[in-house]
Amino acid sequence: MSNYDLLVGLNQDRLNLISQQVYSSDTLKQSLFVGGESGQYSGMSYTLNWVIASPLTLSLRSPTSDEWQKTIKEDGNRVAPQSGAFIVDIQKLSLKLNTSADTQDLDTTIPVQAICTARASGNSLTINALAVIVNLSQSTELDRFVISKVLIPALLRVLNKTLAGIQLPQLSFSGISLTPPIIEIKNGYLLAAFNLLKDGTPSIGDAQIPSDPFFSLVSHELLQSVVRHQVHNNIQGQEFNQSGSEGVVGFSANYHVWGKIRGLSVSTTSNPLKLHANASIDMSASAGIDTPVGVVVDAIEDAGKAVSKAAEDVVKVIINRIRGTLSSSKRDRFIYQFLV
Repeated sequence: MSNYDLLVGLNQDRLNLISQQVYSSDTLKQSLFVGGESGQYSGMSYTLNWVIASPLTLSLRSPTSDEWQKTIKEDGNRVAPQSGAFIVDIQKLSLKLNTSADTQDLDTTIPVQAICTARASGNSLTINALAVIVNLSQSTELDRFVISKVLIPALLRVLNKTLAGIQLPQLSFSGISLTPPIIEIKNGYLLAAFNLLKDGTPSIGDAQIPSDPFFSLVSHELLQSVVRHQVHNNIQGQEFNQSGSEGVVGFSANYHVWGKIRGLSVSTTSNPLKLHANASIDMSASAGIDTPVGVVVDAIEDAGKAVSKAAEDVVKVIINRIRGTLSSSKRDRFIYQFLV
């Protein structure tokens, strides 16, 4: 069962589009995706050069038990399975290994997979590479050394630098405190669930996932808290002035309206595009009439209509300001498009 006030989702297509943009930078290609290292092993000298020849591809699925068994992290040990993990593919990794023993040279291009997780740091989400998936059962001693001690640490450093370029949404609601997120991988989405502090730890459970490449589902309660904060801090007590004129050929009714929002209460409805508002407004108005003889009464009536319209417009502006960028409803949760 799901329990959250805010659920944010980003699908793998959107993440991979960002990854492709990072890879398309010529500067980053030279600094991130090309490397090499030389050293000694059992009296033999070696030089390993590598090139990541394709963009990183994120596959938002959980690793299998077999993939967890074949992991090697930076210290050479296996990594324990954990929630929120997914796969990153390097489709083309070009390797050149030269040694002082000619029979040990290698020049090949292979696919490589790594296991990554998403984690929360404050209100932001970052991706971290944990380990590389590799089967060393048929490898020589030199291969095991080069792969586990040289190549894998280098690849994890490259992956973490590259994944750092994939900036996930900064999540914040002014004046509203949320719990640390619960992060899961589900249906090809990276999901993060938050609650208002008073609601305790969130859970994603059987949450219904929209088809949007990026979405944020906001509960009635969180939406009402945001509205209440906006009203109290940014709207209540404000003054407004509006002037204008209404008329036809031969006369004009000039008006000025002043008002102050003395009290305002706003509540959400089942439709996020509609809000209920009760306002108490101090208001004064004046009108000056320029008219030929004989149409004074009509002009005064038009001036009164203009003043009423001005007051109505002010209330509309207030409601629209609170409404912000709320968009289409989804059951009892709302899609709040603060990033597309």
